[in-house]
Amino acid sequence: MEVQRLAEAKDDGVDRGQTACGLFSHPSDTRSFLSMAQGWWRGYLVMMLQSYLLYRAYRAALKRAE
Repeated sequence: MEVQRLAEAKDDGVDRGQTACGLFSHPSDTRSFLSMAQGWWRGYLVMMLQSYLLYRAYRAALKRAE
């Protein structure tokens, strides 16, 4: 699918180059890449919050064990 889209982009006579490994070969790819990066950022924040809560629970369990 990606190869076919890159091949179609080359057929229109405009050389867009291989910037960012071909992620921005089409104007609509920029928006999808930004939404994907936003999803990664949200997932990263959720992961950090979960690990912090696990850390707090672990510390509380250690204090109760003493």
